[in-house]
Amino acid sequence: MRIAFNSRFKYVLMVFFCVMIWGTAYPAVRWLSLSGVNAYLIVCMRVLFSFLFSCLLLVFTRTKINVSQIKRNFWPFALLGICGSAGFLTLMTLGLQFTEAGKGSFLVGVNPIYIVLLSALFLGESLNVRKLMGVMVAIVGVFFTLIGSDIVKGVPVTFSSSDFILILAGVLWATYTLLSRKFGHRLDYFQGLFLMFGISSLVILPMFIKLWPEFTALSGKQLFWALWCGFMPGGFGYFLWNKGINVLGASTCGMINSFLAVFSTIFSVIFLHESMVWLQLLGGALVVFGVLQGINNTSMPVNYETGRSVDEE
Repeated sequence: MRIAFNSRFKYVLMVFFCVMIWGTAYPAVRWLSLSGVNAYLIVCMRVLFSFLFSCLLLVFTRTKINVSQIKRNFWPFALLGICGSAGFLTLMTLGLQFTEAGKGSFLVGVNPIYIVLLSALFLGESLNVRKLMGVMVAIVGVFFTLIGSDIVKGVPVTFSSSDFILILAGVLWATYTLLSRKFGHRLDYFQGLFLMFGISSLVILPMFIKLWPEFTALSGKQLFWALWCGFMPGGFGYFLWNKGINVLGASTCGMINSFLAVFSTIFSVIFLHESMVWLQLLGGALVVFGVLQGINNTSMPVNYETGRSVDEE
């Protein structure tokens, strides 16, 4: 039992770290938008820099491209690239032009409930009252974390039609998570990232060529944060997430993804100087409680790396 706990804890910690890195993307993208960078250029840079990261992974790990495997899995990974990279990043970036980073991460961050329900329906992963209650508590915590400041200050919490762009982004991310669980193990992680971001790069390349003059006019600070979003929340974050899904399953990773709102709020306070109030701290505590409630004593699905559940290792 101790070995199983340690094995599970290791992967949970890995996905938790992944979500923490992703929490930096929302304030970074929001800052880039506020500094005048074209939203479509932000998307192009995130995708292309993520592709560059995947190429560097292949070089430094000396991974050889298996052309026959890539041909057999081209269309599933094309769908992964469209949903989880080009499509999701486009909707997220466009949405953050009109919505604060904290609120934006809330609208996308409700996707754990989509992931838990859809993974039970389509992937056959376990769904019990404990997990469902954990998701609901975490979502309440997410709400308080991101909207708590407005509630305490008496500012009306409003949602506009543009917010549906971020809701749709969350749906795309939930779809990507399920597809990654189903197809992601067909290629090793390095080749999978290379193919996924490579396809996404081909999709947005014409747009990037058109925006090349704007790219060359970026300041050093703008380029740094674009590189950060492409390398860390992009390439490295996707690598950790895909590995976690293959081991822990979609629903467990989806629940851990509830922490995205907490980290996004914290980093927005640090980098964008947004305020934090006691209700947001309460929300963060509810997220922690809800996630622990949902994943504790929950049976793990098959670990695609070994063919057994992580609890049996």
